[in-house]
Amino acid sequence: MAGQASPNRRRFPEIPAGPVIAVVIDDWGYAWPAAGDFLRFPEPLTVAVLPHLPLSEDHARQAAEAGFEVILHMPMEAENQAMDIGPGGIYTSMDDETIAGAVRSALAALPGVRGLNNHMGSRATSDPRVMGAVLGVLAERGLFYLDSFTSRATVGPDVAEAAGVPYAVNQVFLDHINEPDHIRRQIRRLVRLSLEQGAAVGIGHVRPQTYEALMDMLPEIRASGVRFVTVSQLLDLRAVQGAAAPAAGRPGDREVPVPR
Repeated sequence: MAGQASPNRRRFPEIPAGPVIAVVIDDWGYAWPAAGDFLRFPEPLTVAVLPHLPLSEDHARQAAEAGFEVILHMPMEAENQAMDIGPGGIYTSMDDETIAGAVRSALAALPGVRGLNNHMGSRATSDPRVMGAVLGVLAERGLFYLDSFTSRATVGPDVAEAAGVPYAVNQVFLDHINEPDHIRRQIRRLVRLSLEQGAAVGIGHVRPQTYEALMDMLPEIRASGVRFVTVSQLLDLRAVQGAAAPAAGRPGDREVPVPR
């Protein structure tokens, strides 16, 4: 069953002291060439898996067995309504019951997930009614919400707070420009935010350039004193410290189609 760890599951250290970053890798579920590399990454990651795809369950299971945190990468309606958001997605034309049913169906397809972030979704995340239906399911399941921040108009964090759902907000898209130098600059930006704020969240994708940049920069990140955590660990740390949610940064990856 997806999300269940094997007896040999790798274990990462508990929440470290000092500044932390939570790196989320989006768009699992397709046959990405870099998937195997990411599954061997030596630091904690949060793996966001798209539902109802050929490799969705396998990727969720493999990521859990590798010791990573798995979350649902929920397809949600983009501002550009012509964009294909993928199977099982949420549209603003749906009623509340249908939205909640779509979330429950996606969660059932990926058992063991700890939370949800939006895939695309700039139209859906700006609609309070839609987000209320989505976050109502997370509240009843005890799951967290990560706002991917594909739009400045998002109401996700406000609705999550009102619903009592733990939440975080993406601050840096690492690879919305898929060039090694740009990705390295974005990683340094994420580290700088962590040093300034104590914690920061960044999102990348299952791409060779992203993996290579993260691996190349591991010595630099570690030397800065910043440590990797999962999103749920970041939320636990924030709860203990009573810190405010990290402020949202500039949205970098608005509505990028997923290559098939």
